[in-house]
Amino acid sequence: MITDVFANRHMRGISDTLTNGPWRTTDRDLASRIAVVSREPEIGTGSDLTLTRRLDPAEHRDRYGRPVRQRIFTKHEYVDMWESRIGRRMTADELHTLDRGCVGLTLLRLGRNSEKLPPSNLMFGHPRTPQSATVLALGEAANAEIRRCRALRVAAYDELAAARRGPGATDGSPDVLRRLDEVMATEYDLRQARAAARQVWSDIPAEQIKQARTARTEARIHDGEQALAVARGYAAKFDEILSGEPANVAEFQRRVHNDPALSQLSDVTANLPTTGSPADWEPVIFAKHLWSGQDYVRDPAGREVISDGRRQYEATDSPKYGRFLPGPATGQVNMWGDFHRNRLGFLNYDYAWYDAPTDTWWRANHSETGDPHRPMLVYQSTSEAFFTGSADFDTTVVGIGFADRSG
Repeated sequence: MITDVFANRHMRGISDTLTNGPWRTTDRDLASRIAVVSREPEIGTGSDLTLTRRLDPAEHRDRYGRPVRQRIFTKHEYVDMWESRIGRRMTADELHTLDRGCVGLTLLRLGRNSEKLPPSNLMFGHPRTPQSATVLALGEAANAEIRRCRALRVAAYDELAAARRGPGATDGSPDVLRRLDEVMATEYDLRQARAAARQVWSDIPAEQIKQARTARTEARIHDGEQALAVARGYAAKFDEILSGEPANVAEFQRRVHNDPALSQLSDVTANLPTTGSPADWEPVIFAKHLWSGQDYVRDPAGREVISDGRRQYEATDSPKYGRFLPGPATGQVNMWGDFHRNRLGFLNYDYAWYDAPTDTWWRANHSETGDPHRPMLVYQSTSEAFFTGSADFDTTVVGIGFADRSG
């Protein structure tokens, strides 16, 4: 998702206990930001898919007069909007799914509570514009190493504190001394990482850094919006077929096969809803930010490492620009090779669902951790803000799933 990489061990976890009532946070700055960009009261009802009205930067401005390209909501505000839209309370399963953060928001929009991740059979992209990230790669990798060392230092201090609480523990106890050595080692590693990062960034002219960041942002927005246009075109064709109320899945498949454009797509009928009839279904657009530099773990001889009968996966600091490219005829992306691995020191993915009536994207900062000082927040973003992404990711794909409206 988008923030707080230091708590990566909590980011994909799901709280065992569902919280009740609104968050109470001691972070005054966070509370003020939420108040400034809080939702406006126009909420959809019934079958209306709109959660809030269109987020138009020309119309919406913050207290400093700057265009608002993103609103922030508490999880409970999002629940209120969702319940108002569907006309009932969220079930325990739905709340549990929501607590998964960005994944949960997208799965809920697709009406899928029990699945691990959104479907990946109908994903679309745009041929990438010339890459401008190479100038930034070393510096961002150095920053990631700082974050990794910080996380290890936090863990080392936690283990030292636990050792000191042990029965009969003193500062001279072997376990305490060993944990203390580990703390000192992490402190040393962090100092080294900071020094290395300073050196890397000092070797790059400031103007070159600025130009590279600007070019990368512009390329990401362009590519993302083009991918969205491709997905919307196919979604409109699916919607036309579904509005004709096909009697069953076989009839839906027949109409897809007879469509000149849809018939060229692969695996269209994979991951269809298991409830309702096709007449009750609707195409839903969502997106995923991910890192292309994923591969099998290999030994020094280049052979794939097998553990417990399974291939092992890893992510590298180097992107693989030839991976996840769209097919030239259809724009469809083969997602083989996405092992959901993160670039070292960064996040592994970020999902969002597209709200067509407001032309905005909905995602979360992280999953529910149960920590009132790190509340789960929900973001509504314009396409420009969403596709800008972050250094965590170098690839964006836009997908289509099918939801059962009858539920």
